[in-house]
This record gives sequence, C-alpha cells and structure tokens, in this order.
Amino acid sequence: VGPPKDFLRGVLGRRDPWPSALFSRLLLRAHHFEPDAKAYTLLQEILQSSWREISSYEAERVEFAEIRGEPWLLVDGEKFPWWLTSDGLLNLMAHWLLERILPPLALEGKRVLIGLEEPEAHLDPYVLYRLPELYAHLARRYNATFVIATHSEVLAKGVEAVVRKQLLSPAEVKVYETVGRGRVFTLRECPMSE
Repeated sequence: VGPPKDFLRGVLGRRDPWPSALFSRLLLRAHHFEPDAKAYTLLQEILQSSWREISSYEAERVEFAEIRGEPWLLVDGEKFPWWLTSDGLLNLMAHWLLERILPPLALEGKRVLIGLEEPEAHLDPYVLYRLPELYAHLARRYNATFVIATHSEVLAKGVEAVVRKQLLSPAEVKVYETVGRGRVFTLRECPMSE
C-alpha cells in the first residue's frame, strides 16, 4: 500500500500506479465487495470522531460512499468528491479502499501481506490511537499480516492498547526499531509484553 493517500491516488488513476495500486484498481473494477461490517463501522466511528475533533462544522453523520466508481465524503448527505477533501481524509479513504480490497484477496485462502508506510500522515492523534484496532480486526478477519513503518508514538500506544484489550496477543505483534551507524541500518526487535 505504501503511503495511504498515495495509494488512493494510484488506485484512482491520478498518479502513476505501482503494481499494488494497479492491481487494486483492476480488482475493484472487476468485483464489488462491501467492506466487513465491523471494520466499516469502526472506520466510520474513527471518521466521525475525527471530524468532530478537527471541524468547526457540527455534522450528525460523516461517511464514505462510492459514486461513479470513486470515493466521496458524505457530510449530512452533502457530497464532496475525494479530491476536494483534506490529506487526512484522503488517508482515511485509502483505509476504506483497503477494507474493500481485502475480501477478494482473502478468497485465495493465503495469508495477505499489507505494507503501510507512515499511516500517521495528516491524521490527528485520536485517529492514530484507534487505527491499530482497525488493523487488528482486519488481520484476524482476513488472515492478514500488517507491516507498518511509522514514526508515531501515538500509533505505538494504540498497538499497546490493542494488546491490552486482547484483540491481538503479544505473540502476534512484533516491534522493531531501526538502528544505524553511518549508512548501514539494521532492525532490532523490541520486547512486546502484555
């Protein structure tokens, strides 16, 4: 997936797509899968809370919708195309697309590997803290492994909360930090406990 909003732009053909974005675009055009209800509800809660946190406009309902094959934001029924939203909302729309791409990939019966590069980009701390809950649900539901590169301590705290709530066990979570000297970097595993 790479950076989420770049993934969204690649899938929608607004940027030269790399193979995963091109494959996802073809998959979405060939098959229409609704996201898992629990994952969609969780993302909607995150979106609604984020909207309340950052917007001065009070809205009863904020949600994503597909209109003419592209994601739109609906704010109390008023429609906004994806290209007129903020970078943070683009990031959340990319997560929504990811939710729609995972069901057909899971049909293969093989473990799905999802790489996310800095999913924290342009998101407020509340969203970052809740995203690991979404990842945990998707990992369990679709037999997926998430590899996440981040600089966000809030996202790491969200992972700790997921383990504390027993949505994932400590054995299912691996945390590494990059350790470098000069131009050579290695990964060092950090202990994960309850």
